[in-house]
Amino acid sequence: MLGFLTPLSIGFLQGLVGAGGGMLAVPIMCYWFSYPATLATAYSLFVIGVSCLVGVRHYVRKKNVDYKIAALYGVPSLIGVFIARKFLLPSVPDPVSQDICGFCLTKDSFVLMTFATLMIFAGWSMVRGWRRKFMPADNMQAMFAFAIQGFLIGILTGFVGSGGGFLIIPALVIFAGLDMKVAIGTSLIIVAVKSLVGFCGDLSSIEIDWTFLLTFSGLSVAGIFIGTRISDRLDGESLKPIFGWMMIGMSTFIIIKEIFF
Repeated sequence: MLGFLTPLSIGFLQGLVGAGGGMLAVPIMCYWFSYPATLATAYSLFVIGVSCLVGVRHYVRKKNVDYKIAALYGVPSLIGVFIARKFLLPSVPDPVSQDICGFCLTKDSFVLMTFATLMIFAGWSMVRGWRRKFMPADNMQAMFAFAIQGFLIGILTGFVGSGGGFLIIPALVIFAGLDMKVAIGTSLIIVAVKSLVGFCGDLSSIEIDWTFLLTFSGLSVAGIFIGTRISDRLDGESLKPIFGWMMIGMSTFIIIKEIFF
């Protein structure tokens, strides 16, 4: 029962700061429900996609979505995440490396440790704060830069099964110059679409427990309603350092567990 309460926190984070659901979903499914990492990343994409799709409606009503920026980041990101799920992840051997000094790196451990490393860098960027390097979206050079960033974020987050809001929001704030609230709303719509596309790339290669997945997703949706309501009453900027330290703490736990236990 406690395990099924955790999706509420996943949706809550997505609604509150537009990111963080994947940070919790993958470890929860691996360590609490004992799913292998490759299956947990696929399930995570579905849960994050559904919850963000519901949560973005709140930001649309508040006019806190920049559709032009969403398209510039979102379309290349879709391509990246589909490539990662359909071709890149299945091509990783298992085990990745044979027994070296008593340690064998399995495919699941490799995915989780890649995920944790990505979280450390993203979390530290939130703790330190973001320096804006604003590039107008009507500049061709900027549009190309946005597209490349979106594609790379799609590749990375598709591989580790995360929605990618923790990478997209800093990019939208730093490079696109968006206000934090608008960045959250824009991130939600990008993450929703690309996560569901990434999940579709897995359908032909995995067996899905739809009862578990739909139950988990439904609870996450309930959490995102709570998060979006509370976000209206809080300053999103003040939440960034707290969220950053949470990411660093979770990623450190994953790395220690995969190496020593």
